Amino acid sequence: MPITQKQYGYTVQYEKEYVAQYYHIPQELHDQFPALEADASNAETEGIIPKLVALVSEYPHIPQLKNFLSTAYFVRGQEQKAYEVNQQNEAEHPDYIFAKLNRAYKALNEGKPEFVPGILHPDLDIKALYPDRDTFYIGELLAYHLCVVTYLCKTGDLELAEKHNKLLWEIGRGYPETWQASKMLEEYKMALWIKLKEESRRYFVDGERPLPEQVNEAPVYHHPEYVAQLFLLDECVYDKFLKEILALPRKTLIADMRNILKDTLHRHESYLTEYGNIAAMHAALILMELKDRESFPILLDYIQYDDDFIAFHMGRYFTETLWSILYTLGRDYIPQMGEFLKEPGINVYSKCAVADALAQIAVHEPKKRPAVLNVFRGYLEKILSSREEDNLWSSELHGLLMGALYEGGFIELIPLCRQMHHENLVDVSIHGLWVETLEEFERLGRKGLKHKIRNIFEMYERLRRMNAKSEFRNDLHEEYEYLGEDEGDDEE
Repeated sequence: MPITQKQYGYTVQYEKEYVAQYYHIPQELHDQFPALEADASNAETEGIIPKLVALVSEYPHIPQLKNFLSTAYFVRGQEQKAYEVNQQNEAEHPDYIFAKLNRAYKALNEGKPEFVPGILHPDLDIKALYPDRDTFYIGELLAYHLCVVTYLCKTGDLELAEKHNKLLWEIGRGYPETWQASKMLEEYKMALWIKLKEESRRYFVDGERPLPEQVNEAPVYHHPEYVAQLFLLDECVYDKFLKEILALPRKTLIADMRNILKDTLHRHESYLTEYGNIAAMHAALILMELKDRESFPILLDYIQYDDDFIAFHMGRYFTETLWSILYTLGRDYIPQMGEFLKEPGINVYSKCAVADALAQIAVHEPKKRPAVLNVFRGYLEKILSSREEDNLWSSELHGLLMGALYEGGFIELIPLCRQMHHENLVDVSIHGLWVETLEEFERLGRKGLKHKIRNIFEMYERLRRMNAKSEFRNDLHEEYEYLGEDEGDDEE
């Protein structure tokens, strides 16, 4: 039964009898086509050329016979005769798609892909090529789109190649041509990924910002016993302590948490020589839970320094926690976050956390979406108009940014994101080639992807689980290392 593809403006016919009816092929001759095609394609088969010449003479109105004859000449090394027969076939049967495809493949084989659009129509659309036809046999469509995918892989238009490959899967799932096109496309994508991975990773931001002037005197805290505990705790903070500290007077607790941020910044060198701590992370999470938005500028200033500084004071999982803190505290500071993104020399992970926070503000609060959209548009335009020496280009950041943009549903930015990829400013090892990023944009649409906003208790529960998994992996790794050393000693 035919299947109507309304979105393409034609009907797909899957019955073989359609071809016989369309070209007025006698049934007894049509039944011979599989054998004739096999013999024509096998260079070892003798006598097939005279047989086909005779059939062409007897049935001049049937283009398939000339196509078999052209194939027979070609596989037997008589390429000029093959091209002459195909030329005759196309001239006598302008609606026979396979003659055009043979000419298109000839152009591709000769390294002249620029001729293909003139053969298959500039729109690369079979309906545009044959506007008077309303029905196509599945074999015609498969062969046409396979040739188009081949051409697009040769010319590097991966985005359009994906669309034609998708169409093949829609109308011809399970056919050899569909698998062949997909295999060709995947091989091309892998080769391109390897090439671009090397080219796009050459951009790095110099994020070694000098710390502010260091001091020796520690601040005076309102709740020194709780602050002292925060300086001793790792990620495993439990609810009992959290409830106690959150029950302290709001005003003085906020002042203490802000002072922790200021102290670890202005006495960083002292902490390096004394002991490690992640008190700044605890302080930031407590400020998040208290929804102290006035602390946001302090936090934004804090995270402008290099990732070693941030990791030292905010823990190894700071990328998991920072965006949530910025989201909660920064919803009234969208322009400031935009300026932060444009600032040169800031480390990748802080900017990524800001981008993730902005994206989630847009998803959770649609009224603020236009403001966030303008921030991201301004950032992309600035990057595209800047130079490498401006210390803004980071292919790693831009790779991470693509995820924030499609999770934020910013389909309006697809042209700018495409340009970022095409100018090799994006690390493809993070979210893949442009066609894969585009697929995520199209899959999520304007709605984007809404992430859960956790409270402080949920955040610490998540951190404890992550910490336990990390320790388990480390223990397992040490165990295997120990076994490996034993085995080595035994061999000696």
